Amino acid sequence: MSTTLLWPDVTKKIHRTEYAAISPLNPANSHAGKTVVVTGGATGIGLAIARAFLRASARTVVLLARREEVLGEAAAGLRKESGGKSAGHDKVLTYAVDITDEDRVNDVFAEVRQRINANNDDDDDVKPTEGKAATNHDIDVLVLSATYVAHDLPALGYSQQSLRATFETNIIGNLNAIRAFVPEAAHIPMADIYAGNMLTPLRPVRQTTTTTTAPTSTAPSSSPDDRVIINITDVASYTPFPTQSLYSASKLFFAHMIRHLDAELSQLSSSSSSSSPNRPVVVRAHSLHPAAVLTPASRAIGYDETTFDWDDESLPGGFAVWLASGRARFLRGRFVHATWDVDELVGMDGRFAEDGDLAAVVLKV
Repeated sequence: MSTTLLWPDVTKKIHRTEYAAISPLNPANSHAGKTVVVTGGATGIGLAIARAFLRASARTVVLLARREEVLGEAAAGLRKESGGKSAGHDKVLTYAVDITDEDRVNDVFAEVRQRINANNDDDDDVKPTEGKAATNHDIDVLVLSATYVAHDLPALGYSQQSLRATFETNIIGNLNAIRAFVPEAAHIPMADIYAGNMLTPLRPVRQTTTTTTAPTSTAPSSSPDDRVIINITDVASYTPFPTQSLYSASKLFFAHMIRHLDAELSQLSSSSSSSSPNRPVVVRAHSLHPAAVLTPASRAIGYDETTFDWDDESLPGGFAVWLASGRARFLRGRFVHATWDVDELVGMDGRFAEDGDLAAVVLKV
């Protein structure tokens, strides 16, 4: 008999599969012309999210993973599903990379930026509006799905090698990718970060979402120029699972790092230090629990179809596409679940504005 997983939920309605409001085919969720990089993108949740962004008309999706052969298989499948090439360029790019290798990560991001700008003159999706100068195109969305899972030992049973491997991938590797994605974040003026008082809790600068239509509207996204980081995390961040202390600790660490990072990134919205000064800059970060999906990684640690009532992989894919849209700005810095109903979340915009700790990992007293 399978087990139904129960977690604290923000919304009353809970979903198990893709639905209209988060569908990549919903014009409101279009990411036409955008470039999306997915670490751990060759399998599991990362691959499902990559597929969803292609369905949402992303111009280029870049898969990063360690194994060449698995990357090749994933890319071949995505190309077949998405039509392969558009206006002479490949919609799916792949790079074999270990994200703990900072130099290699920087080289890959530099090459991606070069490649997405190489075909601007031939690509209708990215031609400048008549009378306006062409812009340099950047990477728009970074999805952090690569992870290292050490398990099946008591908290003090893990070797130093396992400790290092877990934290090097789940923390240092993720930071390497973020630095390559938004290098200007390392140069935010300290005065902006302190906001005049280093003892005041750091909160993101709130950018309003100018959406007057209903949440399920098919109107285009209100903020097409947002640059978005989506950290794929886990309920293990705040729930003690047996024999998963090391993995859980690394996920908790990085979810909290994302909260700090997002508050700092909010300063970039009014900063002139952006590498793309000719376009609006809203850089935001979110942590996303992708629901309970039976992935190859889940099978590798002993789970199967009978273990839980599993969710469909289309759910985290669609939710990530919606989360990267302008309508999700109010959730910047938050820890959200793919199972939560986005219409209800949009209706709670006021609560999120008032409560900086809603949908965040905090000390409960």
